[in-house]
Amino acid sequence: MMNPLPTPQESPVHAESMNRAVIHKPKDLDFAPWKQMRDSSLMLRMTPEGFFALRNTLSTARSWVRVVAFVALALQLWASVALAQLIRSVETIGMTVSAIDGASRFFSKVLDFEKISDFEVYGGEYEKLQGLFGLRMRVVRMKLGAEVLELTQYLAPEGRPIPADWRSNDQAFQHIAIVVADMDKAYQRLRAHNVRHVSTAPQIIPATNKAAAGIRAFYFKDPDGHYLEVIYFPQGKGDPRWQQKSDKLFLGIDHTAIAVSSTETSLRFYRNLLGMRLAGESMNYGTEQEHLNNVAGARLRISGLRASSGPGTCRTGRLPHQRKGGAVGRKSSQKNRQEIAQKECECAKARGGQKIADAADHRVQAAQ
Repeated sequence: MMNPLPTPQESPVHAESMNRAVIHKPKDLDFAPWKQMRDSSLMLRMTPEGFFALRNTLSTARSWVRVVAFVALALQLWASVALAQLIRSVETIGMTVSAIDGASRFFSKVLDFEKISDFEVYGGEYEKLQGLFGLRMRVVRMKLGAEVLELTQYLAPEGRPIPADWRSNDQAFQHIAIVVADMDKAYQRLRAHNVRHVSTAPQIIPATNKAAAGIRAFYFKDPDGHYLEVIYFPQGKGDPRWQQKSDKLFLGIDHTAIAVSSTETSLRFYRNLLGMRLAGESMNYGTEQEHLNNVAGARLRISGLRASSGPGTCRTGRLPHQRKGGAVGRKSSQKNRQEIAQKECECAKARGGQKIADAADHRVQAAQ
């Protein structure tokens, strides 16, 4: 039996530890998974001033507050800290998996990620952070290029699997976009490992879409059913670092994308409240987009946001209309907008971290 979680003064910090030890990181508390396997999340690195201002702002209301009230309270935050200094970076992207050994082998063997740490955590502070009683998590961090993916298995209590019928036009949709140096070779690698297709085949964004013309992309699934994307940027597109010569096939994580029902509501949360920068927008549609998402009639309004460093985040408003996270059946976009306006924002407090949810119930963790 393992000893209880040590106190902060006694806790070792092994950033590169490969052992399955119980490790407490009192200065960071930067774990970004959620219990249900469908959920992925972001960990945002904040300035100390911005973090405490955000926590104090949230503390002035109930633990569950409406999004409208949450945005109104943010005025206190803006008055106390410069908005541009609130978010330092997107630190990690987190996924909840059912079997972490198999998941880490998949990302390592198929996509060339490197395991950099492996540890277990439990105890009252983590229960507060995740908002889940009795948890015990094993966390594996995988690195590709400069970006880090955080895989988490809930050893207790176990969560629910991703519903088999969820599609890329549902609000629960989230993927990470992995940049490749050669799309044809990357697709051959994926086929050799029998990955499950989402896209019909790699698609080329047409010249009519000036913002994304020439970009090639392909969607597929990991063993748990998380959506993943491999993406190739031609000259003049994407971050300049993706154009640098490399002997590697998989280069890094460009962004993570989530589906939302209201771009305006989402922008108020990520841009106006959290201080991320709107880097660009585009409207994607046509046969290529339909076959990329495997959704007939797909039409996407894509808004790309970035912090000063780390992967970008894309908010995609999608048609045809999508299901909400746990809902059954389709709702009109107008009804979705009304529900989003009334959605309560979840907040779980811990000594060194704050976990909140946006209007579409995507989880975001803020840490100093």
